[in-house]
Amino acid sequence: MINYETYPIEPEKRYYANIKTGKLYHPRGRFLYPQQHGKCFYCGKILLGRRKSYCSDKCYKKYWLNFSWTGLRLLILERDKYKCVLCKSPDYLEIDHIVAVVNGGDYFDKDNLRTLCETCHKGKTKADLILNKLKTKKLTVLSQYL
Repeated sequence: MINYETYPIEPEKRYYANIKTGKLYHPRGRFLYPQQHGKCFYCGKILLGRRKSYCSDKCYKKYWLNFSWTGLRLLILERDKYKCVLCKSPDYLEIDHIVAVVNGGDYFDKDNLRTLCETCHKGKTKADLILNKLKTKKLTVLSQYL
């Protein structure tokens, strides 16, 4: 979960709400900040020289690693040592949400992400789909009796 209190700039309320959890997020990872007119997107310092968005390369890297899928993917791969966490295979790696976003998982939560190989990821996704079908069947059966 992202802690907004650590950022000096308050994001605008233009990103999307997760229907199930009600948490706000932007699906592409870019939190939409208000027009700063000369302030850094990440830390809020005044921009010097020809810089337009970030005060330094350090702020850009921190923002990129935490709020872009590409940067977050690299962090997760490094954390899991470029191997599948289930079968330890180093081939065809993908990043998986442990709790799917559709089921209420956070999109950019590092604790909700793990590295899986392609075959393990397909199996996990298939199991998630079966669970979702079972849940919807139970809800429709229960709603018939109400």
